[in-house]
Amino acid sequence: MRNQLRLTAGLALAAALPVAAVLLLARSGQPPAEAHYPPATVGPGTPEHVDLDFSIALDTNGDTTNDCSSSGVPTNVCSVPSGGPFAVRFYLHDFGDLGSYLAYDAVLSHTGGLFAVQSPGPDQSSWPDCDLPPPPFYASSYVAIGCITLSTSTYTGLLATVPFQCLTAPTSEAITLEHGLGGTALTAGGDVHSEPTGGESLDVTCAVPVDTPTPTATSTPSPTPTSTPTRTPTPTRTPTRTQTATPPVLQGDLDLDGDVDSIDALWVLWLAVDLVDEAPAPPAAADVDKDSEIDAVDALLILQLEAGLIQGFGL
Repeated sequence: MRNQLRLTAGLALAAALPVAAVLLLARSGQPPAEAHYPPATVGPGTPEHVDLDFSIALDTNGDTTNDCSSSGVPTNVCSVPSGGPFAVRFYLHDFGDLGSYLAYDAVLSHTGGLFAVQSPGPDQSSWPDCDLPPPPFYASSYVAIGCITLSTSTYTGLLATVPFQCLTAPTSEAITLEHGLGGTALTAGGDVHSEPTGGESLDVTCAVPVDTPTPTATSTPSPTPTSTPTRTPTPTRTPTRTQTATPPVLQGDLDLDGDVDSIDALWVLWLAVDLVDEAPAPPAAADVDKDSEIDAVDALLILQLEAGLIQGFGL
């Protein structure tokens, strides 16, 4: 069921992205990335590489040093208090002989005593080349994240953090970074590349928080102040508030950044295939052809406007 869910959503986005690839191809001079999100397969399968190296890690005390890692350094076992979120860090250490990459997918499965926190969700700002982050995909036992760059990337290091929380305590749980077909992967050269099939895990102990007693302060008597007559202030008129009109939303500006570009077109496509429920802008901003439907035609008009093929939506 997990692979079926990933494949269904992945193919939906993969079918939509060739429209957005019109601009990507013009900008980079390279074939557009095959986007698979949640992760899906390309052709007969996902090529596996022993020289790719991903990992997940956990900083339990907020000192920016990882206290446990799926690589086992310094250990793969961590203890976290229940009742509050903790952030799992996702790393790319080596992309092997790929030369560069265009996108990543990460699949983190987890045992039943944990859940992936959806609000706030994953932070993918650590990857400096992340241009198009699709919405995270949540299931009962795993979460999938990913991002696409509009150029190419040779970055290694922290890619994202994913918040989790313990449901009960004390329990022993696990978070696994899934590898192989339909798992954590890089997109490069028109294909999806992963580590060999399997996974690497963090063993997470959900501990009961320890209450630290708070010392009771001893009150010291203070002298009773002598009241001083105060002058009654003269009432002042309260100015009437003038309502400020809300500025109109720019047609086609789905992310409300003041520009109409390929990212707005991607938002239209996500809305059209129900990958997101809403965009930052109201729905009317997406219906640029005014036919009362949000579809690929609206996305194509936005791309044509950015490419200079049309001067406006003309409606």
